[in-house]
Amino acid sequence: MKWLSSLLLICIVLFSACSGENTNNRIPDTQPDIQGPISKLKRTAAKNGKSVATILVETVGGIESNYPKATITVDEKTIIQDQEGTILKPTHLREGLTAEVWFDEPVLESLPVQAHAAAVRITVE
Repeated sequence: MKWLSSLLLICIVLFSACSGENTNNRIPDTQPDIQGPISKLKRTAAKNGKSVATILVETVGGIESNYPKATITVDEKTIIQDQEGTILKPTHLREGLTAEVWFDEPVLESLPVQAHAAAVRITVE
């Protein structure tokens, strides 16, 4: 019986480590999935009354990204920061701002790809 509880504990630790969620409320230290200006912004209200935004980010020449453009859902689960690390909300997003975006789920392969943002870093120039 003792080995069964030990095995269960090991499985829980392994599954939680492999969840892929950004649970530490930090911007990932990897290259963003896409980087470029926010060219379109649409705000909606979620069922729980929290702010939700859909943004279109398009890469520009000279910026390396995994995708040329992406339609991205940003909600209360998304970590949003400026370049100094200040925490922002979806209401701070504006067209024209440069965004680095990390996806947290598989993307819908279309043009543009569609994804949910795990994290967004906004650069104000």
